[in-house]
Amino acid sequence: MDVLDTLRRLPATVLVALHDLNLAAYHCDRLYVLRDGTVTASGPPADILTPELLSEVYGVTSEVTIHPRTGAPQVTFLPGEPHTSTSCG
Repeated sequence: MDVLDTLRRLPATVLVALHDLNLAAYHCDRLYVLRDGTVTASGPPADILTPELLSEVYGVTSEVTIHPRTGAPQVTFLPGEPHTSTSCG
């Protein structure tokens, strides 16, 4: 946490690989989501961390809320199969 806090304060662009999505959401201005080595999505954490994207990329069920103290998106992984959206028409 101290290292991430220090990096955040540097007047520089920093690229860091994090597998903890909640740490990434809190400490990073922009996220890049990779699948099979290819960027699937990029943007601010609030735009990127959605249950739909997490289901599509990682095959997990999740809930994404805004943390009341930090204001950052917070991912909670849930048991069960991810829901897939269906379109009508």
